[in-house]
Amino acid sequence: MGWTLWLMVGLLSQCPAQAASLDTSDLASDWPAWYEANARAVYRDARAALAQGERELASAGPVRRARVLALVQMAEAAQNLETQDVRRVRGLVDAELARTGAQTQPVADFLLRAKAFSLAVSELDMEVAERHLQAMAADGLVERSATARVILLYLQAAYYLFNDQFSKSLEICNSALAQAGTSALRADLLMLKAQTGFGLNNGTGTQMADMANLDEALQILPADEYPYFGLTVMAIRGKLKHTNQAYSDALSDYQSALVLAQRLKVDRWESTIRRFLADVAMQLSRFTLAVDMLKGVHITQLSADEKVDFHSLWAIALAESGDRGALEQLQLAYQAAADVGSHTQLLSLLPDSARVHAALGDFRQAYLDMKEAEKQRMSSERRSNEKERQDAQARFDVQKKEQENALLKEEQKRLDERRQLVTIGLVVALVVAGVILLLLAVQLRQKRQLARLSQTLQARNAELDGLNQSRTLMIAAACHDLRQPAHALGMLADLMAAEDDPARRQQWLHNIRRSSATLSDMLSMLMDLGQLEGGRYEPVLSSFDLAEVVEDVRLQYGELARRKGLRLELPEGVSARVHADLHLTRRVLFNLVSNAIKYTPAGHVKVGIEPQAQGVELSVEDSGVGIPPHQQEDIFRPYVRVDEAGQSSGLGIGLSIVRRAADLLHWPLALRSEPGHGTRISLTLPAAAPSEQSASAAQRALPTGRTLALIEDDEVSRGAMAALLRSWGVKVIDAPSSAELLPQLTGAGAEVDLVLSDLHLEDESGLDNVARVRGALHKPELKAMLVTGDLSSEVAQVAEQQRITLVHKPLSPTRLRSLLAEAWA
Repeated sequence: MGWTLWLMVGLLSQCPAQAASLDTSDLASDWPAWYEANARAVYRDARAALAQGERELASAGPVRRARVLALVQMAEAAQNLETQDVRRVRGLVDAELARTGAQTQPVADFLLRAKAFSLAVSELDMEVAERHLQAMAADGLVERSATARVILLYLQAAYYLFNDQFSKSLEICNSALAQAGTSALRADLLMLKAQTGFGLNNGTGTQMADMANLDEALQILPADEYPYFGLTVMAIRGKLKHTNQAYSDALSDYQSALVLAQRLKVDRWESTIRRFLADVAMQLSRFTLAVDMLKGVHITQLSADEKVDFHSLWAIALAESGDRGALEQLQLAYQAAADVGSHTQLLSLLPDSARVHAALGDFRQAYLDMKEAEKQRMSSERRSNEKERQDAQARFDVQKKEQENALLKEEQKRLDERRQLVTIGLVVALVVAGVILLLLAVQLRQKRQLARLSQTLQARNAELDGLNQSRTLMIAAACHDLRQPAHALGMLADLMAAEDDPARRQQWLHNIRRSSATLSDMLSMLMDLGQLEGGRYEPVLSSFDLAEVVEDVRLQYGELARRKGLRLELPEGVSARVHADLHLTRRVLFNLVSNAIKYTPAGHVKVGIEPQAQGVELSVEDSGVGIPPHQQEDIFRPYVRVDEAGQSSGLGIGLSIVRRAADLLHWPLALRSEPGHGTRISLTLPAAAPSEQSASAAQRALPTGRTLALIEDDEVSRGAMAALLRSWGVKVIDAPSSAELLPQLTGAGAEVDLVLSDLHLEDESGLDNVARVRGALHKPELKAMLVTGDLSSEVAQVAEQQRITLVHKPLSPTRLRSLLAEAWA
């Protein structure tokens, strides 16, 4: 019923709306004329009608009649456009219906509910649609107004058509046509009546009548003047011919409809007609045409079920054309069916798979697919037969049980009559005893509840005391440990200001940068621990190569290890893709390496990556002082250091973050240590799915000739980033904001391939800047990346809704190159 739903959405959008001259405070005598003018206006230009309705709604204020008129117009126009328009307007219509009260106006309320019905059907919300239809049928306006009766009949016919009750729909259509008095309404009913032919299929005479109905509808509203109406009629004509196997004629009508859909620039309509065309082309063995049609389908406009049929049809068309790309489309069809979770759809793909393999010459696989399909069909039949047998047996058992129960009830009735006198006396005694027992039970239950409540309060108080003590320790430790780099920054700044020697000034500057980095790292760890302890951190899972994180370790800690005289051993040439939270993975590995360097006076610190059966083991091993057995559990608590003298720097929360991250993401954590012989800590991360085990994007060369728009209000950061990107062969157009960037883009006539923006700019959000660039370039699908240190789930959700890739700081060159390679792959 997917194609029927699409055509019905177009039909339902033609329900009566409003005109500016309609006075909904009473039944106007010119209601038919109002419907005629309004319907023709929407058929002529739905986008203009939607824009006009939005303007009128904005200026309506508290006047309910004006709001209703604007909303009805917006609803009618939206159903001729995109799915997002339908959803947005439906929310406004439902909100206005909920406000209906003392301001009730008969005609306005009736029209608004009619549009609420149509919008609910558009989104397959049939339960809500049926409630609206029942409310309209019970409205007294239907008895007083002939126009209202025709509108109700129209919607009832559409409702029955959607539910495959074609005969009932046809009967109501005929009744409505006999009462319709306006041209546009008659055209709508003729188009709806023609669609009943999809289900009735009563022979050549009925088919010719359906075509005649559509021809008459087009005479009333010609397609060249009313393209939205013409598009729907052409699609219905094509489908009728398609259903009747007149494939060549259907192809011609579909192509006419496609021209109109492309002219109107409505992706939803164009994608559906392209799939109709591909289906007909397959019937005519014009496989190249079918492939061309399917290539232009906007897959985002398809439902989950439609994606299965889409990829399957594309696979067959490619295979019949001799293109082995059919196998990839076949895999996508299986993946779509798996996403839907439908075992039936998975089985239905087996014959398609057999046809694809046969067309490509792989007859053995085709035979295996057909054999499996037959096996599954027989198994399904056996299960169905067994279910029918069990149902029949259950019905028989129920009937037999009912008979036995009837006999038992008769016998019980006779016994009850005999015992009635005795029971009356016992009831009185039992009631008194029951009251006493009830009072005792209530008292006992209250005592138990009080005891449990007391225990719960004691446990909660103990928990709150512990939490308060933990936060007190956190504040004290943070103040103590943050004071050192902050104090150092102040002294170094004074020394640098008083120093005249350039070499010494450079040394002080280097020390200032180190103290600033230390302070920044401490604050980042405090923020991570705070979010993990408070349960506010929401992981953002993705697939990435651990080698990229290891490269970040080399950049962050290579020089630190060298200055301390340690060997920092990192895996070379090892690629292991995992499915995890990139930010927490980097933080965990940084904390482990930092701790290892801190507590290793001499020797080495080694990072290991080892694929395992259950995932990928990530380990950090050192030759340091080791951890005594009695302290090995304590080190994962906040503010605990191995050196009792407190000689090491830091907050003492690094391993606490490791433990909490491992618990949050369900990573097995293992510790092996012996005093004087070093320590090894390992975690097992889940491996990426086989389909994601591709080569690291960082290993692929960036494509040439790409242009990137860079928005960063920090001049130093922007200059460094632009220089790095240009060194990779990327053309960069940079500016501190979109307002300064857009003149450069339009003036140079540049074709931008990606927008890279910081989130927190001086005056506005990076999200707004990306939206402004997309709008100015008329490229809503332009790829974009947002760089931020904000870990909140709200930012991630907004970025996902706007199809923007979110990248968390710190962003290493390796990670940036990897992201660009993936985006431009």
